Amino acid sequence: KVVIACGQLRLRECKDMDFAIFCNSKPVIESSKRITFCCFDGYYFNLKEQFDATKMSVFNNRWSEIHDFTPQSNNWSYSEPTLRLLDFVNPLSTGIPDLITAEEESNPHKEMVVPLTLGMRPLMTSGEFGFVLFFPNQVDACNTFLWLCKENAVAITQTKEWVIPFMVAPEIFSQSPNVPEKRMLVSGPSISVGFFGPRATEDVLRLLEPVPVGAYYAAQSAVE
Repeated sequence: KVVIACGQLRLRECKDMDFAIFCNSKPVIESSKRITFCCFDGYYFNLKEQFDATKMSVFNNRWSEIHDFTPQSNNWSYSEPTLRLLDFVNPLSTGIPDLITAEEESNPHKEMVVPLTLGMRPLMTSGEFGFVLFFPNQVDACNTFLWLCKENAVAITQTKEWVIPFMVAPEIFSQSPNVPEKRMLVSGPSISVGFFGPRATEDVLRLLEPVPVGAYYAAQSAVE
């Protein structure tokens, strides 16, 4: 069992391994069997500082985009989305009590560093997709929203931090009557959040109520 955050993950001739991963690029496997993948989901006391030091965006986790050089039906699969970091490792406070206490580790207000996403795993047949875009310099607003989604069991499919090209903006908002100003969109990296569920759009609009209106654009319907 492996829990890892990395820029690249490449496996060769591996067997019977379970991975909970954050990966900035597509994970690659070759000549491997019975490998399972799920999204990195966990927290410890300086995880956010470590991500900042490596300059990896926590919103660009491509954990589910597996590329298999020797594709066969039993080479790899997604593990259950309920699998969590603590299923793999013991609490850090049991191993390094001088650095972190059990009280600090169990803090109910601890920050969620890496968003938990469903990725490209098969979804339920009935439901709708939705989309929220947080404008440049609105990371705190995005994190507040993602925490509310986790607390209310709203399924996030994918997140992405990127600078929206000026010419691409009209395509993204082609179905929307409320197009954000292009000048705002290209001023820095935005964070897009995709979600899915039976009433995903309705649930997400409700969760966005405490978030400042000027911080985001949200699809008002599944069509949009």
